[in-house]
Amino acid sequence: MSFAYSVETSKAADVALAAVQESLAAHRFSVLWQHDMAATLEAKGFAGHRAMHVLEVCNAGQADAILRHGAQNAYFLPCRLLVRAVDGGSEIGFVGPQSLVGLAGDAADEFTRQLARDVEGELRAIVDDAAR
Repeated sequence: MSFAYSVETSKAADVALAAVQESLAAHRFSVLWQHDMAATLEAKGFAGHRAMHVLEVCNAGQADAILRHGAQNAYFLPCRLLVRAVDGGSEIGFVGPQSLVGLAGDAADEFTRQLARDVEGELRAIVDDAAR
């Protein structure tokens, strides 16, 4: 299993970003924060980067469940999605919740691991839907 999941699409980055936002809403995820990395770097004098957007996203019900299970699980929240321009279109992806939970080793119990699997499955569906 790779630490991240990503899909390339022929959609331009701005179109892919809009598709991600629509797909997130359809799957009952909210965008908590959105960052335009290229614009930030350009504002600090580092121009020339392709479009790159980082979104922190959350499904409130799943976040509530994992936090009620243990406050230490806040380290796994929120989930981050990336939309970036590549030759011929864009790439949409995320670091897998299972990979993050795996960093906890034996400290992560089966409930936490199962929820990470469930969330990762939903994020894959979100990315796949947005890339179509």
